[in-house]
Amino acid sequence: MKKVNYNIVFLRFLAIVIVMFGHSIIIYDPNWNLFSSVYAPNSLIETKQVINIIQMPIWFSIAGFLFYKVKQKEFFAILKSKFKKLIIPFLIIGLLYLLPIRYLVHYQNYINNSLLYNIFHNIILGFDNGHLWYLPTLFFIFLLFSKYSKKNKYISMLIFIILIVLNIYSNHFNYYLSHICYYSLFFYIGIIIKQYNLSHSYSCYYGLLIIIILFLIPANNSNTLLLIIQILFTLSIYQLDFTSLGKINIINKISANSYGLYLLHSPLIYITFSYLPNINPLLMILINFIVWGSLSYFLTFVLRKTRFKFIIGE
Repeated sequence: MKKVNYNIVFLRFLAIVIVMFGHSIIIYDPNWNLFSSVYAPNSLIETKQVINIIQMPIWFSIAGFLFYKVKQKEFFAILKSKFKKLIIPFLIIGLLYLLPIRYLVHYQNYINNSLLYNIFHNIILGFDNGHLWYLPTLFFIFLLFSKYSKKNKYISMLIFIILIVLNIYSNHFNYYLSHICYYSLFFYIGIIIKQYNLSHSYSCYYGLLIIIILFLIPANNSNTLLLIIQILFTLSIYQLDFTSLGKINIINKISANSYGLYLLHSPLIYITFSYLPNINPLLMILINFIVWGSLSYFLTFVLRKTRFKFIIGE
């Protein structure tokens, strides 16, 4: 019987809850200008800022951790597997779910463009495809690491340093390439945590080296500090024992359906943001996080039981 890693079960649960909550309150983020509200609660603004720092490093590190667990496959086997898991859902959700919902709510960034422009420029090329940027980014990261095999710790450290340097300058690249460079680092953190079963002391060693490297590289100080926080948070969270929490039934179920929740939840919030932008923030959270979250869970559960489960990569 396959042994369940309940730490990863809980981290995947934590990751999807954080992402869904962050999407639910993004209307209050002053840096997000697609929709606005008359309310600007400081507590939610600050919560969203914290979520922005930690949410995607968790997702990509989990992907790297699980990728290294899998027996290494041939490149084309990985290509086929990840295309089914990531690109098919990207196209179906983007074209048959996100796009219609945005048209339904008269999404401002789409209404003055042709349908073909919105399909190819905004959805496929990623200039305005919302949460779906994650899927092709992860797809290309998987391919990038498809030939990765177990190396000695010095080679691993060298790869780590190269990814840090690329990470610092990733904002100079175009959209997808920038994301690939930036999040490859956190994907790789997941790999080395699994590969070497990093102890707390060894993680501290990595963390100290990272801080030294980052402050030796000329870069924007705020970006450097942000990257340090993200890396140290990612390294640290794997040192905690979530086994007992990971065994809780509801956490198990939400974790198992996290990918479907990620795909299906975010487009629904545009309905609330379009028609009810100025409702009380607590009611906004109730609708976006609880109601749309429950609907997304139900849709995921139904899809997994039918022949249409390929929509969510299964």
